[in-house]
Amino acid sequence: MMIPACWYRVNQAWNIKGKNAPLRKHLGPNVQECLLSSLGQAAGICPNIAASLKTSQPAGYALDTVNAYQFLTEKAVTLEQAGFA
Repeated sequence: MMIPACWYRVNQAWNIKGKNAPLRKHLGPNVQECLLSSLGQAAGICPNIAASLKTSQPAGYALDTVNAYQFLTEKAVTLEQAGFA
């Protein structure tokens, strides 16, 4: 299941009470499972995403300028082609 096209900070999925409650309304009751499923699919394209899944609440990873350039010119295109906006 892909997350509908929208913009949310990933770390909001791990605390969906209070001000983050609209996230559950927009994405449904299984926000965390949906996020992990999508990240699992993206992990096959981007090893850094795969490494981030080793944390209990994955919310991103740090990149230097060389790796950021590589992500933007290579991985981002492949992710977009796979349906990740």
